[in-house]
Amino acid sequence: MGKSIREVQQVFERTFPDKQTIPFAEAKALLQSLSDEQLENEDVEMFLEIMGFQNILHNDQSKEANEEPSIDDILNMEWKPVSDPKVMDNSSIQSVYSRNTILLKGYHETRNNLEFEQLVVDNMKLVHKLASKYLRYSNHQHSYDDLVSEGTIGLMDAIRKFDVTKDVQFSTYAVWWIRQRIIRAIVDTGTMIRVPVHMFELIQKIRREEQAYEVENNIPDQQTIIMQLGISAAQYERAKIVEHQVLGMTSTEQNISEDGQESELSQFISLETHRLLGEYSKIYFDPALLAEQHDLKKLLHELISTHLKPREQEVILERFGFGDCKPKTLEKVGEQFGVTRERIRQIEAKALKKLANKMRKRANRDDYYWPEPMGG
Repeated sequence: MGKSIREVQQVFERTFPDKQTIPFAEAKALLQSLSDEQLENEDVEMFLEIMGFQNILHNDQSKEANEEPSIDDILNMEWKPVSDPKVMDNSSIQSVYSRNTILLKGYHETRNNLEFEQLVVDNMKLVHKLASKYLRYSNHQHSYDDLVSEGTIGLMDAIRKFDVTKDVQFSTYAVWWIRQRIIRAIVDTGTMIRVPVHMFELIQKIRREEQAYEVENNIPDQQTIIMQLGISAAQYERAKIVEHQVLGMTSTEQNISEDGQESELSQFISLETHRLLGEYSKIYFDPALLAEQHDLKKLLHELISTHLKPREQEVILERFGFGDCKPKTLEKVGEQFGVTRERIRQIEAKALKKLANKMRKRANRDDYYWPEPMGG
């Protein structure tokens, strides 16, 4: 941060003297100006909770059914730590910060188990918050208690590894360890198909960008998200397939009929509904179509690389947007090769004729449909 924790505390106490309520937007703007960096909403909420604000006011107080719970919602759930009421009732940052600091210094000097256990109890709210979040995140097999157990191990790792000489707030440090432990449990043992950690984290980043659009009632824009995250179209597509096929909420191919008829959930869910989950394409939700398209793409690449000249291959790939490319107009491709759009049209027509002749000799020729090229 640009300022020390104590300086940030003093600024907040002067700006928001009422400890009961705080407007979230103003608090986030102030905290970002003090830290000189962009902050995630969940990190701001956690900071405010530690500061002792009991009612965080958002611009839109009405909550949609699929909205993540606020800090207050989570803290008022079932779990309540058993500890000294006087200690737990004092929710000011002076109490939380000072208590953590004293206990951590004492533990690292003496390795006293009582101090260690008290640190775990005092900071369990962080574990429960993150467990609640990731319980709803994906279609994994872990229960809430499983995630709490994993998060608690992460919290204990944080207590053991925390450097008391650094000017870092323990809760901020602990969140990283708790989150990493929960994520690793989900990707290692929580799904039938193991998802690499880097893929899970990419899916998280994409979903955060999509949610930013949804807050403003806009449809997530794939190209903008790709540019903002600095990823390729192929990386985006792989992440969405893993999200919907492996980490999705409910399989859209499951049988939902009770009268003996084979009706699948996907028959009753429109692609417009899938828009809410991000960039929509039926192949993300239909495993059979996904496999079929994969085989057909493989066939086409084989035909293109085997039966077309190098210049024809490049023109077809650029025009139809294979791989990571976007479909391009005749004019754009012409500029790229230093020829007229008419010349590109002629090369394209000749190449397509060759491919059509080869496709007729294949038994599955009718299974394929060409993607639409950009208009001239």
